Amino acid sequence: MEHADQYSCALLDINLENGFQNATIPPDVQEPFQDIQKRLAQKHICIRPDEDYATFQKNAGYYLYLYLIQSGMPEDRITILTANTGQSAKKSEEYQNLTDRWKELFEEAGMKAPHVIEKRDDASCIADVQAWFDHVLTPPYELRSCIMMMSRCLLRNLPSIILPPDAEGKKKRNRFYHGFAFRSADDYQQKARFLLDGLCFLPFRLPKDAVRFFHNIIWQIVQPWEATEQVSPKEWPAYGYWTTMRTARNWMAHDVIQKFDALEIEAFLFGLSMRGMFTLDGLPEDDAQKERTAYEQWEDVLLCLLNPAFDKPLNEATADEQIHAVERLTMESFDRFNSEKRAGGSDILAFYTNIGALICNLGTAKKKKACYASDLLRDFLHACVPIQAVRDTQKRDLVHLRIQDNVLNGKQSQRPYYKNYLCSGANHDAPNRLWAYLASILPLIRDELDHNADA
Repeated sequence: MEHADQYSCALLDINLENGFQNATIPPDVQEPFQDIQKRLAQKHICIRPDEDYATFQKNAGYYLYLYLIQSGMPEDRITILTANTGQSAKKSEEYQNLTDRWKELFEEAGMKAPHVIEKRDDASCIADVQAWFDHVLTPPYELRSCIMMMSRCLLRNLPSIILPPDAEGKKKRNRFYHGFAFRSADDYQQKARFLLDGLCFLPFRLPKDAVRFFHNIIWQIVQPWEATEQVSPKEWPAYGYWTTMRTARNWMAHDVIQKFDALEIEAFLFGLSMRGMFTLDGLPEDDAQKERTAYEQWEDVLLCLLNPAFDKPLNEATADEQIHAVERLTMESFDRFNSEKRAGGSDILAFYTNIGALICNLGTAKKKKACYASDLLRDFLHACVPIQAVRDTQKRDLVHLRIQDNVLNGKQSQRPYYKNYLCSGANHDAPNRLWAYLASILPLIRDELDHNADA
């Protein structure tokens, strides 16, 4: 339990004899019991003097409970699952293992006894455990684990996840130091390490206002995007990262985002920024190290925070539904800006208009428009699916949408091509993972739009 801080809660058994029997003892540990005593002593925990190694194993769950508390985990985030409950004669040998006896010991020490779930061979026991997990493993704590574990994975693999250009500039440009965010690749690595170090150690107990806490974290993450080199809309998927994160930084800096109070938005911006700042192709993926898989497993948890249905298999009907959602949301964006243009007596938008750029400009002092979190998501949507609106010049109205073929490799049948990307979001390559983010935020855009309309 040297890395206890990576866990948000703990479900413990009391008797850990089987765990000790199956444990692999490190070669440098000659006396396991003495080594355990030494580790516990570092947390100011003493094993009862009347306990030998065999007795300690039967009570190890309680010592593990004390170790977690001394490591900083709140006691209300730990529970004990055991069959050793109930009353017994106080002088009997079995009583020494019962929770009632340990409850007395905790109370004698002035401590509250741990929460206990009785282990039973029926469905009610599973229901009790699930109810406890539902109570403690809330979205803020899941996001805490995602940020910490994804950041630790990245930190372990610096500098391989930073892709510098070679002497001839043939490699992919890293816009964080071709702009003026960082002076050089070394400066980038140093500041990236500083950023990730801070993300690796978040408090065990989150503040009551968890959204505000994560909002402050995101504010630190978006800072480097201010000075990145500009990206063309034709450079996909780089443009998807750049325009969304750059807009988020500018709007947060000028405090123009209305109702920016959703944990899902914080999760989205964190995951997207990590994808944009680092080259995850540099993560090892071999028999010895499955770092990319480990990262993406936590990233999948993050995406499930955005959309609980993300981890469910995507069938044909669901894919079609998401395609319709993309087209509908795009048409709504065109209608939104066209209404403004018509009000000013201007013609409707041309079919080649970059809707994402219009959204970014909402937050400028000149526009003075209200910006919502859903606008950030829409900016990302229009960067991922750059759809052209083809109009009827006689009726001055939009008639249909068309995906820009210069971005999607010149495919003529856009809907099947989009579906192919949408259904392969779990693949390792960056474009597909980017589309996985898109699929996850579609319900958020709709919900946020409805929320703003109601307000």
